[in-house]
Amino acid sequence: MLEFIRNRAQGWLAWVIVAMLIVPFALWGINEYFTAGDVGGVAKVNGKEISSGEFRQAYLQQRERMQESLGEAYDPAIFDSKLKDEVLTGLIDQELLVQLGQEAGFRVGDQQLGSIIHSIDDFQRDGEFSKEVYEEKLRGQGQSPTAFEQRLRRAVISSQLYAGLAETTLVTRADLENVRSLMMQKREVSYLLVPVARFSKDLSITQADIEKYYSQNSASFVTPERVSIEYLELDAGQFAKDVQVTEQVLQDLYEAQKASFAVEEERRASHILLEVAADASDKDVEAARVKAEDILKRVKNNEPFAALAKQYSNDPGSADNGGDLGFFAKNTMDPAFEQAVFALNKGETSSLVRTPYGFHIIRLDDIKSGTGRSFAQVREELEKRYRLKEAERIYLDQRERLANLSFENSGTLAVAADELKLPIKSTALFSRQEADGITADAKGLKATFSDDVLQNSLNSEIIDVTENHSVVLRVKEHIPSAQRPLQDVQEGIRAILTRQAASDKVRAAGSKALERLKSGEDTKIIAAELGLSWSDLGLIRRDYREGDKAVVDMAFRLPRVKEGANYGGAETAAGDYALIRVSRIEDDTAPMGEAEKLALSRTLNSIYGNTEYSAFIEKIKKQADISINKDNL
Repeated sequence: MLEFIRNRAQGWLAWVIVAMLIVPFALWGINEYFTAGDVGGVAKVNGKEISSGEFRQAYLQQRERMQESLGEAYDPAIFDSKLKDEVLTGLIDQELLVQLGQEAGFRVGDQQLGSIIHSIDDFQRDGEFSKEVYEEKLRGQGQSPTAFEQRLRRAVISSQLYAGLAETTLVTRADLENVRSLMMQKREVSYLLVPVARFSKDLSITQADIEKYYSQNSASFVTPERVSIEYLELDAGQFAKDVQVTEQVLQDLYEAQKASFAVEEERRASHILLEVAADASDKDVEAARVKAEDILKRVKNNEPFAALAKQYSNDPGSADNGGDLGFFAKNTMDPAFEQAVFALNKGETSSLVRTPYGFHIIRLDDIKSGTGRSFAQVREELEKRYRLKEAERIYLDQRERLANLSFENSGTLAVAADELKLPIKSTALFSRQEADGITADAKGLKATFSDDVLQNSLNSEIIDVTENHSVVLRVKEHIPSAQRPLQDVQEGIRAILTRQAASDKVRAAGSKALERLKSGEDTKIIAAELGLSWSDLGLIRRDYREGDKAVVDMAFRLPRVKEGANYGGAETAAGDYALIRVSRIEDDTAPMGEAEKLALSRTLNSIYGNTEYSAFIEKIKKQADISINKDNL
């Protein structure tokens, strides 16, 4: 399963799993100490709610990755709405897979879960899993090990079902040969490009044409409703820096929490697993036991443990590493497995150990003694915890006061601003589609355009933007939606109509010339009449990238003819019309090498598997009871 997560996950599933495993280091905040009540889910799947918090976390993580990837090219107006839909679709799909996997009996045991957690780089120190680092990273994200491990179990179950669907497709030899033939085929291509610009010059667009288009498309020429807001903002982080901290307070905290700073003993073990299915017959169990005992004898006879693990172990997460599981503390592995490990002395090998996964042969490789961290070692962490906890207390008190003051003085923010010593902030004008910052949050946008705030000029209720961030807002300026006057848009309409008319004319001229070419008329005469010359791309494959994409795509869509050339036509992205000639087709007859065959087979397996998976997901969606609450996105 580790290999699947690392190497084979595709599409949305990949980023859902990877996003779940990545611990964002910059999320230290008050949420270590409390989580605000959820305002309602974004969707329900067969009665199981997908919470707003779960959606928001997945959305923000994916948005951050896109921003890092695209840099300045990232435009929220273009990407955010689509991204929200894609994230929600991914979460719904995963929930369906988890439910189906659980019904089918898919489970993730403690040992498997422990192996996955131990393999995550963010939880390691000096190349080894560290429980201290693990818990610290999770605290920084505001979640407990129990919550994280539950989410990880769900991700692995969904990946198991995905693997069962997507990785069991069959690619035949005929498939390989047909696809390779298409990929390697070459075509000799040339084309005439009839420019749309030559048909734009003498067009006559009348005022009547413009008025007719304006009338028929009036909804396209409306200015959106726009508002600006002013608001008061509370963020727990703003209080943390002003909290007074004394050495005595920190010393008292250290004494009270001393046990939590102890580093437990950790042990490093290697194992060989002979897997036994949960529903295995007595005969199969006995056969596995006999095989395991034989391997154990070979270990006792000093055969290399790592070599035997690579050859016989059924644990894909450790076999390639000679069975090495790395360091782990108690309460991480299966109880029987763990009991055996902590009963061994360094260098010793266990007798056969039976767990729900099968029979294990375990060797204890190393021991890290448990130690406690001194006050000096944890002082910085204690101060951070104390500041955040005190910031929480101040924030909650200020939040309650803000809610009361803004409600009691609903026609102004000035009273609350004076009492709480908060600046009144404001935004520029924005529409529902242009919202950003505070109003980009669904709750903030909904409040802004609510009747109480927009029509009745009242303060909003207090809005929890995140668990530690709240605002109260009111409308500063409101510009209703309005029809744009004809005189403001008529030149734009003229340009639209000109492009449409020119496009119709170039298409008609190109189609007429295409019919002449297909009928066998001389290509040079047709080119001369059009005042054009043929451009040669030469003998190209379908992955050719230097020519116009529309030309190359059409050239490889044209059917094979018995003799002579074949012709086709296509409009380019620039609006020109291309007359395309395929003079000959050259098939590749070289035999496939084994490496090429393997690579192509993997590619086709991935394509076929994802196609089957997508079809399966669509089928179970139709059978599922799914409801979506768009207001909470």
